[in-house]
Formats: sequence, structure tokens, C-alpha cells
Amino acid sequence: MAANSKTTKRRPKGPSLEILKTLRDELDGIDSILPSISDSVPNEEDDSEMEITTTSIEAEEVEVAASALVSTINGKLGDESDAESFGELFADIFGDSSKEAELAAEFEEAIEGYFGDLFGEDLDRASELLYDLIALVKARIDKWNQ
Repeated sequence: MAANSKTTKRRPKGPSLEILKTLRDELDGIDSILPSISDSVPNEEDDSEMEITTTSIEAEEVEVAASALVSTINGKLGDESDAESFGELFADIFGDSSKEAELAAEFEEAIEGYFGDLFGEDLDRASELLYDLIALVKARIDKWNQ
């Protein structure tokens, strides 16, 4: 009997492609509400542009977006996850010791804010962590597409 010459594509370990794509989309949504570190605005005096810094956002806006991500993914996972927080969700999906879970927990801490506002170093840190988390999720999507 001849051996089967077809090679089967192995499924990457971890979450499904659907979950990864939903995570990516939800993370991009959170990213879209974070103010950029600086924005260029026209300088009417000399037709150049000057940089202004967007200094803060209400921490609650980011927390609500993170909570919506948790609800959306929990809904897709069904009984596979009962996570109540952003960090718990990433630990459920990727494992407690994963880089994704570590970044998610750090992001959760960074968005706590100070008297209701997220600004300065916390805003910068939240933006960096979110960027890194999105990059990791996109890398996992790329593995699925290979």
C-alpha cells in the first residue's frame, strides 16, 4: 500500500483564527480611542506645522472598551472562558505564562488612571503595551495563514 503523499496542514497551537481576528479587531478599536502622543496641527503664522501633545483621556473610556473586548471574546468562546478582566481573558486564551497574558495584565494596570484620567507616562505605557499586544496577535494570525 502506497503512503499518502498529501501533506496535511497542522493547526497552530492556541486560539482559533476567528478568535485571533476578533481580538485583533477589538484591540485596534481600543487603540483608535487612545490619543496619539503628538499630533501635527497647522501653524497659521508661517504655513508650517507644529506638534501638540494630547495629554489625557478618561480612563473609564479605555476600561469600557477593554471590558467590551472581554465580553465579545467570552461570547465567542462560550464555556471555554469565564474571564472577568482583560488580563484574565488573555491568560485563559494564551496561558498564564504567555507574553500576551503578561502584556494584558500590565496594560490593565496602566489604564487604571489617576483621578479618572489616563495621561503622561501611564498613557505612553498603555499605548506601548497595546501596540506590542496587537503585534503578537497579528503574528499569530500570520502563523495561521502560512
